Amino acid sequence: MTGKWLIIFKKKFLETVKSKAFILSTILVPLIIVLIIGVVVYLQIQSSKKIRKYYYIDKSKNIVSKLKKKLPENYKFTRWSESKEKALEKIKSKKIDTFLYIKDDVLDTYEIEYYSRSVSDAERMSILKNEVTDIIHEMIMEKKGLNKEEVGFLLKKANISSYKVTKEEGSKKESASLNYALSYGLLYALIIVILMNAPKLVQSTIEDKNNRVVEIVVSHVKAIDLMIGKIIGTATAGLLQIFVWVGMTLISIIGVTSYFADKLPSNFIGSIKSSVDFKTLLFFLLYFILNFFVYAIAYAGIGAMFSNEKDANQFIQPIAIMTFSPFFFFLFVSQNPEAPLSVILSEIPYLSPLMFMRMAIIDIPAWQIVLSITLLITTIFVELWASAKIFRIGILSYGKKPKIKEIIGWLKS
Repeated sequence: MTGKWLIIFKKKFLETVKSKAFILSTILVPLIIVLIIGVVVYLQIQSSKKIRKYYYIDKSKNIVSKLKKKLPENYKFTRWSESKEKALEKIKSKKIDTFLYIKDDVLDTYEIEYYSRSVSDAERMSILKNEVTDIIHEMIMEKKGLNKEEVGFLLKKANISSYKVTKEEGSKKESASLNYALSYGLLYALIIVILMNAPKLVQSTIEDKNNRVVEIVVSHVKAIDLMIGKIIGTATAGLLQIFVWVGMTLISIIGVTSYFADKLPSNFIGSIKSSVDFKTLLFFLLYFILNFFVYAIAYAGIGAMFSNEKDANQFIQPIAIMTFSPFFFFLFVSQNPEAPLSVILSEIPYLSPLMFMRMAIIDIPAWQIVLSITLLITTIFVELWASAKIFRIGILSYGKKPKIKEIIGWLKS
C-alpha cells in the first residue's frame, strides 16, 4: 500500500459530504426528529392541561369528593342527577363524554365503572385507577381506626435509588432508565450510520466500473490503495455525521431541559451527567471505527465482484441483516448484561456493538474488552486480505456475474 490512498480518501470524503443526500440526512433528519419530539412534548403538555369533564353517580358518597381533592384542577366532576341509562344515552348522542358509576360496595369490589365513546385514554384511566385505589385503602384504614398521618405513612410510595458499582469509582448514583436509553441510542446511531454509508461503497464501485473510470484509476494507483481510500473516506464522512448528530442532540437536550426545567424532576440533569461519561463515549468512537471497517470492507469487496446493483443485492441483503442483528439481542443483553450468553454474543465481531452497549450499563472486565477489540481487528485484517484479492481482479471484470468457484479462485490467486 502506498500514500496514494490519501488522494482517493480525500476525493471520496469530499464527494460524500458534498452530496445532497449526505447534507439532508446529516442536518435535516436530526432537525425533523427534534421538531417531532418538540411537537410531541408540546402536545403532551397541552393534553395534561386539557379540561377533563366527568359526570358521575357515587353511591359510596365518598370516593368522588376525595378524588376532587387529589386530582389537578383540570379534572372537573359533575354529579349526575338522572339514571345511569340516561347517562349512557347522552354519551351516545355526544352530549357528554365520560361517565363514572361507583357502587356502594366499592370498598369490597375495588371496582368503578368507566363509560365513554372511547376507552383509549389509558393514561387518564390509569391515573383514576391509582387514585381510587389509594382512596379505598384510606377509607378502609380509617374504618379500622387509623388517623390521617398513619394512613399517609402506610400509603407512601417506595423509591428505589440505583447505584452503579465499579472498581475505579466505587458506587455512583445512576438512572437505570437513562442508562438503557443511552445504550439503545448509541447502538441505534452506530447501526443507522453503517447502513446509510457502507452500502454506498457498493454503488460507487459499480458506477466506477460501468463508467470505465476505474481502469484509468488503477493504472495510476494500486487496487488496495483504491479500496482503502474509498473505505476511510466513507468512514470519516460517517464519523462527521455522528459528531453532528451528537452535537445537535446535546443542544436539543440543553434547550428542552432549559425550557421545561420547572416540569422536569429536580435530579434529571444530574442523572444525565452521571450516566454519560468520557470512557463510554471514547469506546463508542473506537467501536464505531472498527465496526464500520468490518462492514465497509465487506461491502467494498461485493462492489468489486459485480457490474450491476441487482446482482450485488443478493450478497448485500445478508450483510444488511447482520448489521441490524444486534437489535435482535438488545432486550436480552440489556436485561442480562453479565449472563454468559451476553458475553459470548458481544465478543462476536459482527455483534460487537453489544459490547459498548453493555459498557453503558455495567463495569466490564478488561479482558472482555481486549478480546473483543482483538477479534474485531483480526476480522478486519482477514476481510482486508480477502477483499483486496477480490478487488484486484473483480474491479476490472465486467459483464457476467461471477460464480462461487471464480470468487474462490480469486482468493487463491
